[in-house]
Amino acid sequence: MEQTTVSIKMKQTLKKLTRPFKEAYITGNPVKAFEMKMIRKDGMIQISEVSISLIRNTEGKPIAFRGHFTRYHRTKANGRDDKGIRRKI
Repeated sequence: MEQTTVSIKMKQTLKKLTRPFKEAYITGNPVKAFEMKMIRKDGMIQISEVSISLIRNTEGKPIAFRGHFTRYHRTKANGRDDKGIRRKI
């Protein structure tokens, strides 16, 4: 079955998003500040900085992830900057 460009792009995006979670799970060390791009319902592209850490129970077993998202840039779907939002350097 032939894959479309969209399905290939979705697989690549999924791999990029799962990699930091796997790293945090396997090593137990927090993953600091990787960039994630999201398309919102209103068509805006939101770029966020994400940090992830692993939460363990009292027995030391991993039970969840804790994530911190910092939105630092939004653009309209046509590529123009949104009013008043500047890219964080």
